[in-house]
Amino acid sequence: MLCKLRHLHSQMRPQDTRKSNIVYNTLRSELQNQLPSGITVEQQLTEAAVTTATYNMVSRFLVASDIDEHANTMTPFPAADCQIRTIFIENGVTLNTFVAKHPEGDKKPWIVFVNSLLTDYSMWEGVMARLSAKYNILAYDQRGHGKSSVPQQPCTVEQLSDDIAKLLSQLNIPTPVRAVIGISQGGATTLSFAIRHPDKFEKIVACDTQIKSPEANRKAWDERIKLARREGMSALADATLPRWFPPGSQLVRGAQEHLVRPMIENTKLEGFVAGARALQGYDLSGGISEALKGKEALLIAGEKDGKLPEGLSKLAEQLKADGRDVSFYQVPNAGHLPVFLDNGLQEFVERVEAFLEE
Repeated sequence: MLCKLRHLHSQMRPQDTRKSNIVYNTLRSELQNQLPSGITVEQQLTEAAVTTATYNMVSRFLVASDIDEHANTMTPFPAADCQIRTIFIENGVTLNTFVAKHPEGDKKPWIVFVNSLLTDYSMWEGVMARLSAKYNILAYDQRGHGKSSVPQQPCTVEQLSDDIAKLLSQLNIPTPVRAVIGISQGGATTLSFAIRHPDKFEKIVACDTQIKSPEANRKAWDERIKLARREGMSALADATLPRWFPPGSQLVRGAQEHLVRPMIENTKLEGFVAGARALQGYDLSGGISEALKGKEALLIAGEKDGKLPEGLSKLAEQLKADGRDVSFYQVPNAGHLPVFLDNGLQEFVERVEAFLEE
């Protein structure tokens, strides 16, 4: 009924001087022929008027209070002291950081979360909310993403991994941290961090990533950069979301449009380009085995994420053959970002939590 009322409003001509009468008389005649038993036309009209008035009042209140601007703001974790800070890294580079400190302070271990390309640190909200009850949390937006600055030139994976070490130093976080957890580009950053800073962590979790960039990826990233430059970030989101969440993968209801898409569209174009360049030609295969001596690693991939599950599974087997403590876990019915799973987020968090406590 409300939809019908709106439709009638939309059909009115600007020159009509008795708009209300036109709308209600038209609606009255339509309702007269389809009244439920025991319901009068006046009751139906009253319900329509009250519903419309309430909708208009609420919509105006939301606009006036700027609620939409804060729709994607993370809710502070009840058991932690949460702070957001901008940290200077080097000339032209500042990183937006989120710290959730446990009431017991540094008596609790620290965990670092590293976001993927085209997202920001809030992608980890569901995981961080669970783990903040036992750990101190550091999350941040990688260069060019979220509210971090856009680098003046393309990044390298090595630079991105060094950013973690600089953040730990700037924020006076004691090392080694319990774990660094990264996904996609953040997973490559995490693997590089393990190689370049083996004294600063105990465990790593690398999700939906690769130990080296396939040659074919160079052309693929060039094409995606051209698309973004030519048609904008919304067009890139249209092309990216089906790859991240292919048929058969699960996704939190509404998350594709209301959580993930805005992250992609709000990523600064040159920030995306700088990050994509980092993924075009890196190779970490030569140093990862040595870096994981005496450490523990968990490699995770969504079941539906193309060839990545197979690649990470093989990497785990190679590292185990070298005597490294490495395991692989495949998340059922997941695409490229398992942290957005429908009903599977709990499973993902429990697997990571169990690994952290082993």
